[in-house]
Amino acid sequence: MFITPLLISQLPVLDCQVSCPTGWINRPRYCYKFYNDRLSWRLAGEQCKFDGGFLTSIVDRHENDFLVESFRNLTSLAWIGMDSTGLWLDGSSSQGFSNGFRYETLSTSRCSVINLEQNGTWNVLDCLASRLNFICKKNQDRGHGDVTTDTVNGEDEDTIGSPTGLSRSLLVFLCLCSVVAITCIGGCISSPIGTFLAKCLWECLLAICKIMADTVIGFFGWVYEWLCILGLAIQLCFIHLYRCFTCKELRRKRRERRERTPPEPETQEPLRAPLASVSTAPK
Repeated sequence: MFITPLLISQLPVLDCQVSCPTGWINRPRYCYKFYNDRLSWRLAGEQCKFDGGFLTSIVDRHENDFLVESFRNLTSLAWIGMDSTGLWLDGSSSQGFSNGFRYETLSTSRCSVINLEQNGTWNVLDCLASRLNFICKKNQDRGHGDVTTDTVNGEDEDTIGSPTGLSRSLLVFLCLCSVVAITCIGGCISSPIGTFLAKCLWECLLAICKIMADTVIGFFGWVYEWLCILGLAIQLCFIHLYRCFTCKELRRKRRERRERTPPEPETQEPLRAPLASVSTAPK
């Protein structure tokens, strides 16, 4: 059983304290992150889900002012998480604070944004055509150190969505499997440490399944958006081709009409004889 403590000591240290991961801004109960990527509203929401949160909700004036103070120097407009029905994506209530926003302006094609340069007023923009920065929000107690960030070329890059982060999660999973197997062989599965390791193994399995599910969902969301863009491009091409074909057909018909119509004979005016000059003799 001396191998078990050795394996445990080699595992990556998981920060179980209630705090925000690197790159996220801490606020009581919540963490916030501004993304420099310019995405559509749908893909921005998928990215937030991938990182364990949602497009930010804003439930009171203090939170709205907090976002303005934190991010107004980074951009002017950013996506927020109110859907087409006027509800927040994370389930927060939208009844207590409306910020003077008219919910009837929302639709499946018009999504919510916050104007950080105008004291955090809310507005709507085209969900698909507009590419904006966005703000994600998640609970502090959902972090548990399972999302870390590395700095690459001066920018924060989420390792949970990278091959390195996934490989690290798989390494943790394999190590925990080894620990549990050794514990079972030693007959200590009924002991407190065996129960603790089994619980850690189960949580690790759930985390890996969540990563895989979020990856698949994000991929299909990306495919859906590009299919929409491709369909729009094909539609515009067909409209242009139809107009060109119609113009050519009209020109052809006009040319055939001119060819079938015989030319009108030219009418020449009869030559007039010059008037004889009449000489008047003096009487």
